[in-house]
Amino acid sequence: MKVAIVTGGSSGIGNHLCQRLAAQNYKVAILDVEEKDGLDLCNNLNQTYGSGSCIFCKCDVSDETSFKKSFEMTIKEWGKIDILVNNAGLWDDSPEGWRKSIDVNVKGIISGSLLAIQYMGMNHGGNGGIVLNVASIVAFPVCPVLPIYSSTKAAILKFTRDMGTEHQYQLHGIKFITMCPHATGGSKLFRNSEKKFIFNDENFVKPFYAGKFGVLQSVDNVAQGIMESLHKGENGSVWMIEDEKGARKIEIPEIKVKEFV
Repeated sequence: MKVAIVTGGSSGIGNHLCQRLAAQNYKVAILDVEEKDGLDLCNNLNQTYGSGSCIFCKCDVSDETSFKKSFEMTIKEWGKIDILVNNAGLWDDSPEGWRKSIDVNVKGIISGSLLAIQYMGMNHGGNGGIVLNVASIVAFPVCPVLPIYSSTKAAILKFTRDMGTEHQYQLHGIKFITMCPHATGGSKLFRNSEKKFIFNDENFVKPFYAGKFGVLQSVDNVAQGIMESLHKGENGSVWMIEDEKGARKIEIPEIKVKEFV
């Protein structure tokens, strides 16, 4: 029996990932702030794959107490956790929303990763496992129209690569993997997008709509790519998923600096 936690699991990528995990006989804990959607999905999975296949935990990943309770609920239900997918994310670069974006995208992923070590790490009596953190392809290029969101995704990428080192693995036995999807349709991320820019001047936001963000891949395509990277991904590996081409590993060149001691 394998047990997986998926944050942001009630809709979009998370919803499809939970379905794919349950179909492969994983026990799935759906974590989300959206209670109705989460409970509906949980009920559907339990009906399809058998009672006890899934639980729902109402969780705001930016609230560490809430996040910790969800880990404890999962352990109480199944006795262990094998996989954490930190999928919950928020895009809102607006003056009103950017702080919450940092709380969810950066603090939430760091909090989840450290809780995974606490509850899954061999140094804490666990069996090890996998943490997959969902970043974005915007972590790599300069993104003048998404400076805060893209910076949070760059932070996720850096943090996860640092956690996915042999030095860390020898301590806790957890593989850390990063997935960087291209723009994805069918998620709540792009809803009310006109209100989410750092500046709402029409000339400022034109490049966003004129660029590749107009070509959106399906959420299920990303979920499939996450499943592939969970099965194939090495510790510290970085993956990209776009269109229907499947997931592929990204090789990031090293820049030689003085070794940290």
